[in-house]
Amino acid sequence: MQNFKRFLTKCLVCGSSTSKKYARANAGKCKPCATGIEPKGLKCPDCGEMTLTAYQKANHYHCDNCTKEADPEGYRRELMGYND
Repeated sequence: MQNFKRFLTKCLVCGSSTSKKYARANAGKCKPCATGIEPKGLKCPDCGEMTLTAYQKANHYHCDNCTKEADPEGYRRELMGYND
């Protein structure tokens, strides 16, 4: 999967991954943001607003905002790479 990371970028609206080609064609938006159709079952179970990545959904994680609010120090350490 790492070979495909060079073709991906972040959506300007929700921050999820999308292909660079699709983002260029749709003003930097991913497909759900560009079409207005939300993927089913990919909402955060806490806030119900933020969209989860497939990895977060598969591992029963919450969105980054809820994780940051629940454990700000752990979130900071994760971003810094200390928890690896």
